[in-house]
Amino acid sequence: MKKILLLAALIISVVVVSAQSTYKYVIIPIVVPEIGNGIDPSGVSSSLQKALSKKSIECVFESAERPADYCEALTAVIEKESSLLRNKISIKLRDCMNRVVWENAGVGMSKEFREGYAEAIEDALKDFNELPAIKYAQSQVATTVPVAAAVVPATVTPELPVVEATEQVSDYTPQNIYFNEKYLVDYVSTASGDRKLIILNGNSLGYEKMQDIATLVSSDLQGIYTVKFMQPNGDVWTGVANETSSELKISISRGDDRTVITLQKQ
Repeated sequence: MKKILLLAALIISVVVVSAQSTYKYVIIPIVVPEIGNGIDPSGVSSSLQKALSKKSIECVFESAERPADYCEALTAVIEKESSLLRNKISIKLRDCMNRVVWENAGVGMSKEFREGYAEAIEDALKDFNELPAIKYAQSQVATTVPVAAAVVPATVTPELPVVEATEQVSDYTPQNIYFNEKYLVDYVSTASGDRKLIILNGNSLGYEKMQDIATLVSSDLQGIYTVKFMQPNGDVWTGVANETSSELKISISRGDDRTVITLQKQ
């Protein structure tokens, strides 16, 4: 009888520990039809990424492929709310069973959409400083739940919002978007025939607005480039890039450090 009681207590404690573990990261939508067309409309996706990163909360951009640890993540939902003369946004965090785990609304005082939405996101998250605990043990969560990860529609027109202006760039509209869970870039040709990457969510990652972060120089092999890739701290890493019709894979290194950045074409 004692053995049975001890076993029962052990099972209960395992379930409690599992239920009390916190979510690992937040999946951020990159298409928000309520706000506008295209990727990152009015900068709401990159603004949410920036706001969460400032709180040391890990976040990734959504993709068509569901991650293996999907039920250990929360998916953000950004919704526009009616507000007279103000930009008001509500943010919801849903688990893999589509249950709302957390929600709050915020208001931006600026009349300009990009600045106002960024302020509204900051306001909504002002008291949100850490990811909540998982309410249900992982064994209670069905792994085959038909909850589709948000997918960038194939028919989305690259009619992106005006990106944060600089003195040199006032009405810049990206046309060749590549992205992964971290980077959102415009992959463009230069007058010399080389290619470069312009970071669209630069402020979220420590770069300047619309900064050129990489130069890709053509080699004798088709689709192969040598790369100089700037880090947020100004360090320049070198490497190679391989371009296909739907993907840009960049392998860079400095000293013993090496990283591979895989970007998908919109």
